[in-house]
Amino acid sequence: MTVKNSLLILLIIFSCAMADLSAADAVSVPGGASINSVLASVNGEPVTLLDVVLETAAFERELAVMYTGERLNREIEKLRRTALEDIITRRLICKEYEEDPFQVPDQMIENMIDEHAKMFGGLTRKELELQLKQRNMSLADLRKKMRERIIVNVILIRNCDKQVVVTPKDVYNEYQKNIERWTHPAKVEFQMIQLNKENPRSGIAATATAEKLSSVLSSGAGEELFSKLMDEYSDGPRNGFITSIEVPKLRPEFQVALKDKKSGDVIGPVDTAEAIFFIRIFRLQLSTPIPFEKIAPELEEQLRRDAIRKKREEYGKRLRAKALIQYYI
Repeated sequence: MTVKNSLLILLIIFSCAMADLSAADAVSVPGGASINSVLASVNGEPVTLLDVVLETAAFERELAVMYTGERLNREIEKLRRTALEDIITRRLICKEYEEDPFQVPDQMIENMIDEHAKMFGGLTRKELELQLKQRNMSLADLRKKMRERIIVNVILIRNCDKQVVVTPKDVYNEYQKNIERWTHPAKVEFQMIQLNKENPRSGIAATATAEKLSSVLSSGAGEELFSKLMDEYSDGPRNGFITSIEVPKLRPEFQVALKDKKSGDVIGPVDTAEAIFFIRIFRLQLSTPIPFEKIAPELEEQLRRDAIRKKREEYGKRLRAKALIQYYI
């Protein structure tokens, strides 16, 4: 195992251990079920609700500040089902380990425990054991969990991650295939005269005012003239100035009207359900592709993550195909 992989595993274990240790706080058990209720079995080995909530409780508290009622229950159920599937996959990976074991250094686990204690305010071993006891866990339980996580991630790195190769050609092809994703969208700044079809400020029908303004603006208009007409006729904001908005975020009627236009152009009348608009483009910045050289590192990492996730999913499916998995939920 390389130093790079060892460091990656340490980071993974740190985050997982933190979630495990904080798990017992305010865990709700829906329907009055026991925390020891068996949710599934993997080759005859049970997976209990406790196994699941030890992994989800920290995230459930986050959900509780985002949702309430039935939505909260649905989100927690979805989280727990995902955790259940992850646990099943890990159990199967550990079975693979038993067939081809490798050494997991005890010192690595002990170092992890020491670092974990530091994260919780520099706890001594005795203080850590006390906190674990309050959560119905022991130091031996924590060692077992950390060892299991190390085993699982070493096997996943060895059997999945290391099989992934992303070439420069792959990255460039992905860039070309989805060029719109790597483009700064067009932006526009403009002034706008709004003529409401109901209750216009001038008391004159919007269509009549629009016809008058069309005649005045037919040959274009500078900022001074357009501002004067805006002050006199517009039912919109008095300054009528819109600052730097992305063209794709404009309402469809405006997007169509702006097509093939340039800075300084006056557009209108633009007829919509509620009003008639005249628009003077103050500044139009066309869409610009992000250079491949700038986006390539991010794109390569994204392709690598996607490929690793796919490899791990396929690996999990192969393990499940050989296992006896039963669900009790």
